Amino acid sequence: MFKNYFKTAVQNILNNKLYSLINIGGLAIGLAAVMLISLFVIDELSYDKWIPESENIFRLESTITLPGQKAENYAGTPGKWYESLQTYFSSELEAITRVYRRGYDFRFGESVSRETVAFVDYDFFDVFDLPIIAGDPSQVFQDNASIIINEEKAAKYFPDKNPIGETMILGGGKSYKIVAMFKNLPENTHLDFEMITWFDTAQFINEPYIAESWVSHNVYQYLKLNTAEQATQVENKFPNFLDTQLDISKLNMGTITASDVIDIKLMPLEDIHLHSQAQMQFKPTGDINVVYNFSSIALLVLAIACINFMNLSTSRSFTRAKEVAVRKVCGASKKQVASQFLMEAILITIIASLIAFILVELALPIFSDVIEKVLSLNIINDPFMLFLICALIVFVGFGAGAYPSLYLSSFRPAEILKGKKEENSNSGLLRASMVTMQFAIAIGLILMTAVMYFQVDLAQNKVLGFEKDDKYMLFSNLEEDSEAALDTIRSEFMKMPQITDITVADRNLPLSGDNAGRIQLLGRETSDVYFIDRLTGDYNFLSFYNAELLAGRLFSPNFQSDLVTPIDNEENGYKRGVIINQNALEYMGFDSAEDAIGNTMVVTEINSDDRTLSTIVGVVKDTNFASLHSPIRPMIFQLGIENLWAVSLQYDRAYRANLAESLHEKWAEISQSNNKPSGFYLDDQYNFHYQADEERMMTFAFFSSFAIFVACLGLYGLACFEAEQRTKEIGIRKVMGAKVKDIVKMMIWRFSKPVLLANIIAWPIGWYFMNDWLTTFEYRIELSGHFYLFAVAGMITLIIAWLTVGIHAFRVARANPIKALRYE
Repeated sequence: MFKNYFKTAVQNILNNKLYSLINIGGLAIGLAAVMLISLFVIDELSYDKWIPESENIFRLESTITLPGQKAENYAGTPGKWYESLQTYFSSELEAITRVYRRGYDFRFGESVSRETVAFVDYDFFDVFDLPIIAGDPSQVFQDNASIIINEEKAAKYFPDKNPIGETMILGGGKSYKIVAMFKNLPENTHLDFEMITWFDTAQFINEPYIAESWVSHNVYQYLKLNTAEQATQVENKFPNFLDTQLDISKLNMGTITASDVIDIKLMPLEDIHLHSQAQMQFKPTGDINVVYNFSSIALLVLAIACINFMNLSTSRSFTRAKEVAVRKVCGASKKQVASQFLMEAILITIIASLIAFILVELALPIFSDVIEKVLSLNIINDPFMLFLICALIVFVGFGAGAYPSLYLSSFRPAEILKGKKEENSNSGLLRASMVTMQFAIAIGLILMTAVMYFQVDLAQNKVLGFEKDDKYMLFSNLEEDSEAALDTIRSEFMKMPQITDITVADRNLPLSGDNAGRIQLLGRETSDVYFIDRLTGDYNFLSFYNAELLAGRLFSPNFQSDLVTPIDNEENGYKRGVIINQNALEYMGFDSAEDAIGNTMVVTEINSDDRTLSTIVGVVKDTNFASLHSPIRPMIFQLGIENLWAVSLQYDRAYRANLAESLHEKWAEISQSNNKPSGFYLDDQYNFHYQADEERMMTFAFFSSFAIFVACLGLYGLACFEAEQRTKEIGIRKVMGAKVKDIVKMMIWRFSKPVLLANIIAWPIGWYFMNDWLTTFEYRIELSGHFYLFAVAGMITLIIAWLTVGIHAFRVARANPIKALRYE
């Protein structure tokens, strides 16, 4: 029986080539989409699960909410918490480690290479059981002159020898002995380090913000609990931990307690990549919503392909009706007839799956470039993917073939053989409904792609308050950080023909983190306390970034009061002039920019007893030095002439091709050392913040085209069979004087109605989802101002449908009517 079913199924597929081609092609594209997205989803969900006992490992993340400001989330926490955490949570902790990363220049002969080193604590390898290839990793904690490297760095620096026992020399001359080597970390991890050494607090004595500060959130801390279930218990104890363990009295926070401004959460290791939205990540994170969205797209494209299958199968019911009748007259039961059609559906699905494999292999390089991941399809070594594909074949074969097989097997042979069988009006309505559903999905995907495009375009090209194009940022630790050194940097770079302007600051852009001070206004109530971020630059900083002055003046060498100077008879007291932005103006409650000029702020450092009387000399328009995902924050701009390390260079774009290399060479010449600076084009760095959104937009466009193509494929098939069933009618209409254009219009209008209805369904749904997505941006397009996108999406799909149906209708309408009347 099975052999008969199989032979008949093969014969029907070969005898109906157009029908088979459309069905197989549509299903192949749908299955290929599912496979591609499944590869992406599986990779995203696998992050850090390769680490032993990963379910018990958590990273501390903190949320800081200063009075009057929005919450700031950080992946880092203060390094000073380490000892207190060990003591306070001793009953819950199995191990704890800090991780602090820093870039260093390593010298090998005449060459210098920039590498990132991770500083870790004794329990690091108890938390992260990294695969060690050679050596003893515990030796790294015996002194602060030992290091562990991965196999990639070993191959880079010691290609022909065992690296264990070899020495690596920093640009400054310090030596590190290699004591162990570990395997390269896989791509599916949030961790990002290639060299590991001991977190010895003594070496950071001149940088107290790393290991001695209670509030500088720049160290990553990982806790390995005895059991994952203890996470809630630990989180509930954090407020009391903060209030009892942190010496908040020395931080000049007034009556505010630590738990009032700091909220600590335990982020499960396996959730960091997809669920953490904190600043200061090791590397760009993913987004669980992207996983959900991609999965939904895959299912929608597959749904369109299945709908096509059902539509085409039921539309051909009249041509298969006599076959069903003859089978039943010869003794076949309804179950046997249904099994026959189900066999065809499964066979078509298997063929489509084989083609889908080919499509996936062809599309993988393009798809990998779009999502910037290296994906591969290897079902032999991936049992889950093999299971998924088999499950898809069964699901699609039975799911898409069930309704047509039951529908076709329900025909009554007596009516069919008497020629009384006509299409059931309910089945026609169902087909129209499914076509509507197909195009509603396609229109929705087009809308989402269009809205994403305009939002990404806004983010990349919106006026930030300054011009980010044609600017390059260069930064490195200066051996001599003084006013004279900065003057040398300015004069030497300005000698280069590529450079047209220069400025120096104490932070690189886009801004991240916070350098807030505790601020009170003289003449106001002492209870009025503000916390405002600060940025220090040279005289040229604000004019370099085209800051628009609203009141007062910018910094000038003609005003010595702009510089910070000691206050007479006050040991830790200073005075200076400052400039604020509009946001700070509103935050502190000034009526106007002019009203703020001349007011004095008492700025108390959070980490020390230093107190500065800062007189407002200017107010500038808001400038978003962070990304558009972040709100413009209140800012104070200060003047500095030393301790500035972030160099901003305005360049002539005609020299961009070799600019970075020339600037780095000039830096080496200026600094008279082999220190290798870091640098980037500012527009690239800002665009990097929207990379995930752009990738999502490109992916939506990629799969939207799949959905539209499959929908049109089905529409073309339906138009073919519609024309086939109405061949005699078309012939009579032509004999009676109907023109070709009349026939084409008739068929186009018949298939336009479900597409028009699909727009009515897709628009409100698309509006809802895209409006929700746009809320993740601080600055976003207004959908009400882009309503034309909905009309354009509808018109695009309608035109595509017209072309799809019209091409076939034109060919049918031009046929000789005599042939049509001889059809039967």
